[in-house]
Amino acid sequence: MNHKLTRLCILIFSLLLICNSVYSEDYTIKQTYKGSVFYQKLEWESSGVVKEYKVIVQQKKSGEYKTVKELTTKNTYCEVSLDAGDYRYKVQFYNVLGQMAFQTSWRTFEVKAAFKPEIKLLSPSFIDLSKVSFNGTFLVKLTNVDDKSRIYIVPLSSKNQTEIAVKKTSTEKDGVRLSFPAEKIKPGKYKIYVKNAGGLTASTGTIRIVEKQDVFWEIGGGWNPEFIVYDDNFKTYLGTSTLLQNIYAQGSVFYDLPANGMIGFQMALKDSIINHKTTYFTHSGNLLSMTFDGVYTLPVADFSFVSLNLDVFAGFGFSWLGNMSYKYADEIKTTPVNSAIPVINGGACVKGIFNEKYYAQLGMEFLDGLKITDSDYSSGSINLFVGGGVRF
Repeated sequence: MNHKLTRLCILIFSLLLICNSVYSEDYTIKQTYKGSVFYQKLEWESSGVVKEYKVIVQQKKSGEYKTVKELTTKNTYCEVSLDAGDYRYKVQFYNVLGQMAFQTSWRTFEVKAAFKPEIKLLSPSFIDLSKVSFNGTFLVKLTNVDDKSRIYIVPLSSKNQTEIAVKKTSTEKDGVRLSFPAEKIKPGKYKIYVKNAGGLTASTGTIRIVEKQDVFWEIGGGWNPEFIVYDDNFKTYLGTSTLLQNIYAQGSVFYDLPANGMIGFQMALKDSIINHKTTYFTHSGNLLSMTFDGVYTLPVADFSFVSLNLDVFAGFGFSWLGNMSYKYADEIKTTPVNSAIPVINGGACVKGIFNEKYYAQLGMEFLDGLKITDSDYSSGSINLFVGGGVRF
């Protein structure tokens, strides 16, 4: 008798607490190998002697509801990934005896299809405050955006990347005009973001605001292994697989274009100490190259603390064989030879700019020696280079 009374008291106590439960819906977004996956979060509150909950989810099709998911959980919430459509769900509460003590009434909800916003046009993307008067208005073409979408601009070049709300001022044939407070316009880099109610986000390219045209200077250096491809000197004595361990120093100056990218000029000095030994002789000397190049820099990607650029360069210069000699059998040594020939070169590198001050680069260059007179030697080499420097 006491045992039955105890069970009855537990059941009544559970029902009193369960009947006061509150439940709601929310969503979360999780990144998987398939991309962004939306999970509808069904949540309720309950305090009492509850062992577990059973959640039944039904979808409305052709005017009738059919069960699509049944979940059991010990938490007061569950997450389900559902297609767009109309749904209802109810929660069953099981007490410590494993008996269903209570179930909620059906609650309906709608899952809408989530669309990623798109930004197809941005004007202007470069603003020179010394030449134009800018009032903080941009023309942007947006798709998959509604009144619930949130639009804001973020300063990328500031340590405090506070979101600045953007207002829609007018809708035109070419897009929507957006504006943000003119007093907050300062030289730097910005991006406009659009976030839909479903959580998906799109952003513009980098917006650059400057007080004047910027001129940048760079000084750097690094390691520069050189592979001889063809020539009249190394091919005979060292073979075409010769690898020369070079070091290089480089100085550059860039002018920031009003549109996209920069143009500039760079001078590079490369030096390799040659000390090649074979069975019969030792080959020693220096191979020095100096080139003068025109450079075009194209922005590739821009993040909060680093921007990636692609540098394409080409130019001319000269290579110099200094104190080149051969020593046979460690006794007979030839007279040192000094010879210089003109060269042309071209190449490309990826450069990362950190905090707009320091940079690291990785690239490749082709260097071709020109044979003008019979005494000149022609050569061709592929140079890899990795290094870094400072921008000011």
